[in-house]
Amino acid sequence: GQKIMAFTNTCEDSIPEDKDGQFAKMIASHLGIPLQLSASGDYPLFDRFDSPALRTPEPFSNPALAQHYDKAKQMVDSGCRVLLSGQVGDTLFAGSNSYFPHLLKSGKWIRLLADAHVHRNNRGSLTGTGLGEAVKAPFRKLRRKKHWQPELPVWLNPEFAERVKLKDRWLTIWQLWGELTDTYGQLQRPWFDSIFGSYEALKIPWVVRHPYSDVRLVEFMLRTPNYMHYNKRLLREAMQTRLPAELVTRLKAGLPGDIFKLKMATGQYAAPADLTSTDPYVDRISYEKACRKFLRADTSSSTWTTWLMNNPIALAYWINNNK
Repeated sequence: GQKIMAFTNTCEDSIPEDKDGQFAKMIASHLGIPLQLSASGDYPLFDRFDSPALRTPEPFSNPALAQHYDKAKQMVDSGCRVLLSGQVGDTLFAGSNSYFPHLLKSGKWIRLLADAHVHRNNRGSLTGTGLGEAVKAPFRKLRRKKHWQPELPVWLNPEFAERVKLKDRWLTIWQLWGELTDTYGQLQRPWFDSIFGSYEALKIPWVVRHPYSDVRLVEFMLRTPNYMHYNKRLLREAMQTRLPAELVTRLKAGLPGDIFKLKMATGQYAAPADLTSTDPYVDRISYEKACRKFLRADTSSSTWTTWLMNNPIALAYWINNNK
C-alpha cells in the first residue's frame, strides 16, 4: 500500500521556545513514520509572491505562501497524492455553550441536575457548562456590554469603506465571532470554509482530506458530553496506548511568540511592496503610521493582529501580479 509520511512546520530557529518540531519528531519516531520539517525562519515575508506559481484566483493574505508551496511540492515529489490535514480538530473539542442553558430555560430540572452532577464529578466544577454565561447574558444586555472586537483599521480609504458599508460588516462579523464560539456555532460561522483555502489556492496535483470534518465524527462529537471535550480528554484517552505518555498528558499550548510579527519587526520582507495599486482601498500614510505603532515595544494599546496588518501588502502583490 501507499506509505505514510509526515510533514510539519517549525519556528524553533526563530523562536527557541517553540517545541512543535520536537514533539513531531517524538511522535514520528514512536510510530515509525518518516518526518520532514520545514523551517519558517528560512522564508522572509511574502517570499516569491510575484512568482507565477504563487498566483491565486483571489487575494490570499498568508505571507508564508512560498513555504506552503515548497512543502506541498515536496510532498507531491515524494509520491504523496493524498494529504490528511488536522483542520477542524480544535473546533470539534469546543463543546457546547447551549445544552445546559437550554435545559435551564426549558425547565428540565431533573435532567439539568443529573447532567450537571456528572459534569462536576468529571471536571471538578461547573466550568464549561455555559451556565455562568447564560446567567450573565441578561445583565450584559442591560449594561449594553459588547463582545470584544479590534478597532476598525484606520488605514482604510474612507470612500471605499463607506461605499461597501464596511463598518457595519465589521461590527457584524465580530459579533458573530463572539457569539458563535462552541462547536455548533463555529461550524455555522459564514467564513468557516476559508480555513481550507490554502489547500486549494495553488495549482498542486494532490487530493486533500480533512478527517476531522467527517460528518460522522462531527455528529458524534456534537452528542458528546462537555467534560469529554475539556483539554481534549476524549482524544487523549484514545491515544493513551498509541503515543508516549509525556505527549498524551502534556498541556496544550500555543506558539510562544508571533513569527510573522518578529519578521516584520526585523525587516524580513522579500522585497518592498508597491502599495500605490491599493490607493482605492488603503490610505498609505495612515497604514505606515499604524505599522509603526504596531511594532513598538509596548503594543498593548493595539488590538490589530499581524494577519490584519499584512493584508494591504498581500492585496498590493495580488493586484500587481494580475494586471
